[in-house]
Amino acid sequence: MNQVREEFAGTKGILYLSGGNKCYATDYKGNVIWKYDARQKDENPYQVEHNELQDAILKGKKLNNAEYVATSTMTSILGRMASYSGKEVKWDDALNSQIQLMPNKVTWETVPPTKPDENGFYPIPIPGVTKAV
Repeated sequence: MNQVREEFAGTKGILYLSGGNKCYATDYKGNVIWKYDARQKDENPYQVEHNELQDAILKGKKLNNAEYVATSTMTSILGRMASYSGKEVKWDDALNSQIQLMPNKVTWETVPPTKPDENGFYPIPIPGVTKAV
């Protein structure tokens, strides 16, 4: 299965963004409170992203999303750390974490840091038990 989508939970409900015209928001009871409508002037965020990139290329402009991408990635890492540990994880704690998930050097002979057990199952992080920071 191959999907690209985002979900954001806020004070009023959840915003679901996925390719095509499948962008909508629901309240916490599941009622749709906003829906992307291609017939109106709502712009599809995925198309806007492509338009901006193509415009920058055609006009020779610099388009630097590095900070946005780094912040977004770090937010995901914080979410993983919080989910695995069951604890609030602060930005600086995550940046200063000594936990290393990958070897320094990866080759064809590198042994993965996590291996399945005798039944083929990998360890499952347990909130409150697993050290993630």
